[in-house]
Amino acid sequence: MKKIFSILMALMMFITVSAQNYEYPGTFGMPYVNVNVGGISVNGLSSLVNSEFNDFVGAFRPTVGLEFGTYVTPVWGASIEGMAHFNTTGSYTAVDQSTVLVNGKANLSNFFAGYKGYPRRVELVAVGGIGWGHDYGEPIIDPNYVVYNTGLELNANLGAARAWQISLRPTVLWN
Repeated sequence: MKKIFSILMALMMFITVSAQNYEYPGTFGMPYVNVNVGGISVNGLSSLVNSEFNDFVGAFRPTVGLEFGTYVTPVWGASIEGMAHFNTTGSYTAVDQSTVLVNGKANLSNFFAGYKGYPRRVELVAVGGIGWGHDYGEPIIDPNYVVYNTGLELNANLGAARAWQISLRPTVLWN
């Protein structure tokens, strides 16, 4: 038992020391702005569980949003995200639902492989958050609710400085 503890401590010290060899811009030194364009399924995951893939894909509705965030360290980051969902309810408004989320992010590529001093070409990031949702349109008893999200981002960093990023983010949003 003592050997396992010693090996784990040595491994943790090695990871910590290797992460400190590279200069990082510091707290709030890596801010970013994302423009989100995608879709949301109004049937939810229950249609996939019930083997109704066509119902799941056929129920996709457009969604757009904006996200502001920063990485506090090469591994840990946070963001504020606002999304507008179209044609998700039977209302006659342009935007049927909106969500505002506070997300926490963990760059799994930097966590497991160490930070090299610059972004990798491809990175995997875990995302989790909580926020506020609102339904518009018809008089609803309680149009406000709490929303949660979890997901993974697959980021492709582009350019010589890798300053531009294309991100694929499948996310589950609960309300």
